[in-house]
Amino acid sequence: LADNWLNEGLGIAASEQPNEDGMLVDEGPKTLSLLLMGVDRRDEEASRADTIIVAFIDTDTKKVNLLSIPRDTYVSVPGHGETKVNHAHAYGGADLMAETISEFLGVPINKYVELDFEGFKNIIDILGGVTIDVEERMYRPSEGIDLYPGKGQHLDGDKSLQFVRYRGKMGDIGRIENQQKFLKTLADQAISL
Repeated sequence: LADNWLNEGLGIAASEQPNEDGMLVDEGPKTLSLLLMGVDRRDEEASRADTIIVAFIDTDTKKVNLLSIPRDTYVSVPGHGETKVNHAHAYGGADLMAETISEFLGVPINKYVELDFEGFKNIIDILGGVTIDVEERMYRPSEGIDLYPGKGQHLDGDKSLQFVRYRGKMGDIGRIENQQKFLKTLADQAISL
């Protein structure tokens, strides 16, 4: 299902291209770029993308490499000039965000996935939660974050959201580290299931 969804709209198999005779030829490994966005959807405000990750999926080896882009990175947003990358979502939604990231990295964005807080929590709950080491006290009451350190903690959707939103002393870079650790743990546990 995932391969079909990623290849949908590409028109031909991801690793094959037509030559001048119209014959499909294998051009070696192909990489698909999937933009993952976590948005802070609120009632009356335009939502910004606070989590921005590009997953580069090698269709031959089935390996995935993740590139996190800090939300405060200054980029050129088409039609809006130089500003923080997460503002692109507020200006034009997921489509403008994908266009902005594509131009910034110089790679096509084949597909995107957008989740708000509730969507994220629901997916984690459907998967049965995640067991992960919480390495430090994560406390920020204004954002509903209240986790204690401990190894092998089983986090439901709500606690997982707290984990991936926490910044700590490192600011946004700390949050990116938490998100990458979480995604790797989630992928490992999903494969074992």
